[in-house]
Amino acid sequence: MHDALFLDHLERHHRDRSRAEVEKTYYARPDKAANILAPVEAQCQWLREIGYTDVDCYLKVFELAVFGGASRPARLSACQEANSVAASARASEPRP
Repeated sequence: MHDALFLDHLERHHRDRSRAEVEKTYYARPDKAANILAPVEAQCQWLREIGYTDVDCYLKVFELAVFGGASRPARLSACQEANSVAASARASEPRP
C-alpha cells in the first residue's frame, strides 16, 4: 500500500512521465538496495540504549520519520567540576 500511495504522489509530481516510467524509476533507483530501514521502535530503542530519555516518534509519513528524545547533560570533567564549584562559592560570598 505504501508504494502505491507514494507512486501516486510521484506520478502527480512528474506529470511529464507515464505511470510505468515513474514506477520503473522508483523501483530501480540506486539507493533502493541500501535503504533498508529498521523499524522505528528499534531505532528508538537504540536511542534509549545510549542514554536518551523520553524517546518517541513524533511524525511518520511513508518511509520518513522524525523521532528523538532528551539527552542527559554531559558529565563534567574533574577540572570543569572544580571550576563550577569555585564559581558557585564565589557567587555565594557576600559582596562588599
